[in-house]
Amino acid sequence: MPFWNRNRPPSRGQDAPRPDPARQQASIQALEEGHLPLEAQDRLRRQAANELAWTSTLSVADFLEARTLGLIPLGQVMGSSTMHPAFSSQWLYGAWQNGDVRPLTRALTDARDNALERLRMEAEALGAHGVVQVTLKVSRPEWGAGMLEFTAMGTAVSLGNVPVPHQIFLGTLSALDTARLVQVGYIPMDLAFATTAYYVMTSWGAEWSEMSWSNQEIPDFSRAIYEARDFVVAGMREQARHAGADGVLGAEWSMEVEEIEVERPAVGNYGMGGYGMGMGSSSHRDHILHLTVTGTAIGKLGSGAPPRPSVLPILSLKDAPEGVRDL
Repeated sequence: MPFWNRNRPPSRGQDAPRPDPARQQASIQALEEGHLPLEAQDRLRRQAANELAWTSTLSVADFLEARTLGLIPLGQVMGSSTMHPAFSSQWLYGAWQNGDVRPLTRALTDARDNALERLRMEAEALGAHGVVQVTLKVSRPEWGAGMLEFTAMGTAVSLGNVPVPHQIFLGTLSALDTARLVQVGYIPMDLAFATTAYYVMTSWGAEWSEMSWSNQEIPDFSRAIYEARDFVVAGMREQARHAGADGVLGAEWSMEVEEIEVERPAVGNYGMGGYGMGMGSSSHRDHILHLTVTGTAIGKLGSGAPPRPSVLPILSLKDAPEGVRDL
């Protein structure tokens, strides 16, 4: 029996069309010009024409209750951006002081802006008023050393005849919470997002404290976390102010710690492993705090918003008169 069976049916995926280099280049050009890739444009065009079933991130309960309050899901949307951070000596070789690693933070912010803008463009293509349940994910692809991939996903929704801000709103809140906000005269305005790659230099005192036999606070790290937190809170407030919001709901924090090995000159006892050796170098373990906060900036609806009942009227037929039950 021959090893290659030419008569067997093709396996799943073998009939898929081969990539078209010209189309791939056209998609890259579309991204560079501020548009969506051609594949995404085709998908959204078919979805808007009801050729494809809509998908969402909503649960059954969320869908049913939000639908009752006038929120209509239109489809799942996404935005993505892969960024190569600029060279930073702090990131690669260490630093002599604490502080934000600007090239890395800037790369995260730019990737975030690209991903959210593409998320909005997909929602606009579906005729949406906004996107709910937006989730943000930052990862480092294994295929690209040093690369950062930023992905945003959510569900595009319509609010019917409710007046909305001049641009499509984005929010991390659920569809039901969004509908409840609209019901009482508020609306999500935009994501309030801020991030920092905050460098923490490890001092000799901190290293000695880490080797202690007793419980000890490491003041260097406690202070650095406070500084990083203040940095991102200020950024989140600036995002909310720029969106014209009154406040921020549902702020969520995430922090990852990256450890890096650095070499620093050392003097006296600490240099070259002994006394009287003069200036030498020694290894240290510094850290970069990747701290991110994400929330939903909200504001008041315009005065022309149609009134909505605060309580849905429900008639129990069990207790109704005989004539009503017979209708």
